[in-house]
Amino acid sequence: MSYQNEEEGVVHVWNTGRQYDKRGQIIAAIKIKHKDRIVFWDDSRHIDGTFPAKRGNLQEQVIAAYDNGCYKCPTNGDNAVLKMLKENAERMHPKEERQCA
Repeated sequence: MSYQNEEEGVVHVWNTGRQYDKRGQIIAAIKIKHKDRIVFWDDSRHIDGTFPAKRGNLQEQVIAAYDNGCYKCPTNGDNAVLKMLKENAERMHPKEERQCA
């Protein structure tokens, strides 16, 4: 799934299929247009990171960087982006089923 943010780029949210919580492993990521880097949020494990973007598939880049520990902690300047990633991950893959009254 993806969500367009005019200022930053396209937010990608997906389930890796790994089992870290009831939902699996939900990751949200975005390639920051003007900075040529990727910021990601693992909603299942509450881990975030950033790394230089390359050409190619964003999801594959995130998994490769994540699995190999080739990422850094985001800076304070990334707070708005991380908030957007967290909101999209929760909206697209809710942690709990909502009960209707």
